Amino acid sequence: MDEPTPPSARLKRPAMHPAMVRVFLGIAALAIFAGLCVGGLRLYKKVRHSMVLSRAQEFLEKKDYTQAAMSARWALEMAPGNAEAMNLLARAAEASGARDVVQLQRAAAELQPQSPESYLRWADSALRIRDLVNARLALEGMRGAKLENAAYFDALARLADASGHPEQIEAAMAEAVRLEPDNPLYRLRLVSMQTG
Repeated sequence: MDEPTPPSARLKRPAMHPAMVRVFLGIAALAIFAGLCVGGLRLYKKVRHSMVLSRAQEFLEKKDYTQAAMSARWALEMAPGNAEAMNLLARAAEASGARDVVQLQRAAAELQPQSPESYLRWADSALRIRDLVNARLALEGMRGAKLENAAYFDALARLADASGHPEQIEAAMAEAVRLEPDNPLYRLRLVSMQTG
């Protein structure tokens, strides 16, 4: 009668040939190397983009608006749709008096829909050149933030003034003063509207 084979003997696999082990290790090493290269390239691109944005900010602070705009455009080429780069480009355009500032401010605001400041910059730029359609769109785009924002009511008063709606000006300025009673500019505008 045959003896039963022990369970450990039945589960043994034949040893892998050394050449196959080397092939599998080579493939694993190559996969790890490829992963590191891809990760390293992504990290390099992020660091490079951050450096270009910092450079744009430095140029803006030094009042070199041409270089600031070029750096911001380069950052946008590296990462299209980057809100910070678009914001820097719009600020450089505004500071240099560029004609396309309203469109750039609008693009920056649309990339940051939760930022009331970007919508206010868009509205201010539009009001400066009397583009009342864009000013109105910007103020409408602020959503719920406008109810607690004195700058919104100031811009609303300036829009009402430019649009020829004097009945809306005083109410908007009064709300701005109510929200920021210590702001001398708002108080001065309110007083000048009440007296003049």
